[in-house]
Amino acid sequence: MRLQGGIVQYKEQKIIEAGTLLYVDPSIFSIFTYRFVKGNATSGLSELNDAVITEETARKYFAEEDPIGKSLRYNKEDYVVKAVIENLPVNAHLQFNILLNYEKYIQLTNGSANTSWGWSDFYTYVLVKPAVDIKVLESKLPAFAAQYLGDDMKQRGYQLAFQMQPLKDIHLKSRYDYELAGNGDMTYLKYLGMAALFILFIAWINYVNLSTAHSLDRSKEVGIRKVVGAGKFQLICQFLSESLFLNFFALALGFVAFRLTLPAFSKFIEKEIAFSQFMDWRFWLLVTGLLLLGTLLAVFYPAFILSSFQPVYSIKNAKGRGVQAGGKNILRKSLVVIQFTAAVVLITAALGFYRQLKFMQTRDLGVDIKQTLVVQQTANQDSADIPSFVAFINDIQSQSGVVSVTASTSVPGGEVGGSSDFNLKIPCLENGVAPWASTINLSRPMD
Repeated sequence: MRLQGGIVQYKEQKIIEAGTLLYVDPSIFSIFTYRFVKGNATSGLSELNDAVITEETARKYFAEEDPIGKSLRYNKEDYVVKAVIENLPVNAHLQFNILLNYEKYIQLTNGSANTSWGWSDFYTYVLVKPAVDIKVLESKLPAFAAQYLGDDMKQRGYQLAFQMQPLKDIHLKSRYDYELAGNGDMTYLKYLGMAALFILFIAWINYVNLSTAHSLDRSKEVGIRKVVGAGKFQLICQFLSESLFLNFFALALGFVAFRLTLPAFSKFIEKEIAFSQFMDWRFWLLVTGLLLLGTLLAVFYPAFILSSFQPVYSIKNAKGRGVQAGGKNILRKSLVVIQFTAAVVLITAALGFYRQLKFMQTRDLGVDIKQTLVVQQTANQDSADIPSFVAFINDIQSQSGVVSVTASTSVPGGEVGGSSDFNLKIPCLENGVAPWASTINLSRPMD
């Protein structure tokens, strides 16, 4: 699989596909599951110049027209749309608009894409049988590398190894170069999860403290209910039901608030979050577990302590004195200390995160990015295209609001790769339009 980008044309319409075009093997439809709206997996990439697009891409290029059989022009080649698949969810591992046949890419590179082992920006997925031991499979990869690269590794003095990782681990645990965009960090999520649990724990303690503060009224209620025939089991069920109802109501209220504020939150963090991501059964299993745990913790004192009070003691001791009152005070004091400790830890961690983020935002990057605009180009960086680069740069430089212009294949701060470069010499013009530099350094990424 090879990730590409560039200008895709349909009739007179030209659209830049920046990293949303993939050359893939037709077997991709046997490894990943896609629902076809038009066409099918068998005929989708059966020919070299076939293309498969998403629904959104079909509307973008063809509006209400039937896309099947229409041609898209990319990199001086015409590709015929043979199938349309449903739009990809935002949390899908592979994000693309157009799929092209990898065999065509091999042809365009004169076979190099299938024989050059030094090309690093390719992606290979292996579908293994359920009974396969991954460790055993990995142990065979060194021999695989030696078979095809053994002589070259000996001559040039380097080592190359193939490693496998589960697809589900890529998003949060992968640290490889040239990784697909969208990776997160499990460490940050662990910290955020711990903070959420601390907040939830503090809320549970608050509920228990309120329950113990009103235990005098509840003790009278317990005494009267026992006098009229209520048993301990009935009282426990009553308190559990009350706590379950309150926790469920709070969960429902929080879920509604979350659903209503999700679009605004997604806009605030500048990351699209689909509501469908929270429909996974594992998510709701966790929520159910937290609901039941919260119910038990919040109702432990009134359900198991108050229900054991003797009726005469509960009614006569209006001030709640005695052994039970002493135990209640110890419990309340302990919970207050625990709550205060948890709050201190949470506030300290929040301040630490804030200072770290502030440091990242204000640290000198070594380059001034204020009033700087990056324009992505999609032209080939061959020597024949250099005049068009010069003309484009000069046109921009002639604008009154532009101070200076430079060219680079990578933006500072982004991932940089390359093994060769060349210099474009431009004579300085004393009264000309390019006073900013006499040399443009262009770095060509290694294929």
